[in-house]
Amino acid sequence: MLWIGCVSKLRILGTITLFLALIALATLSSYPVASQDPCSPGTLSEVVKSLEELSSKFVDVGEAIDYLDQLLKACSRGDVGEAISIYSRLAESLSSLREYSERRLQEVIAYRITYTVFLALLPLLTYTLLPRVYLYLWYLARRKWAVVRRR
Repeated sequence: MLWIGCVSKLRILGTITLFLALIALATLSSYPVASQDPCSPGTLSEVVKSLEELSSKFVDVGEAIDYLDQLLKACSRGDVGEAISIYSRLAESLSSLREYSERRLQEVIAYRITYTVFLALLPLLTYTLLPRVYLYLWYLARRKWAVVRRR
């Protein structure tokens, strides 16, 4: 009888241990991996997608592309430590570029609207201002002329 009591206690202990292990795994899986492999194809494709998105928003991504080039060279050499440091700099650069991208997009749109309005108003301005400018210049050129009366 004593043996049966120990087995039932072990079953309960096993169930509790399994339950605690599942809770621990669920908790750990909800956190992102701190040292994500920067050389994995998934990470590199995310970086390229981010660069493409920022480039479509008229942001200069030259510095980030240089970091990506350095990252790819470090990955091809197999230097994971250097790749992680370059990836962290690349991530910082991408985050700052994302903050800048919305403002830059608004600037580009405002510039294009202003340029279009100027081009639309150019014929009207030419029609109204060109005769006035011509007459003013004509007057400036001839105002010091001496007028002689004819007899």
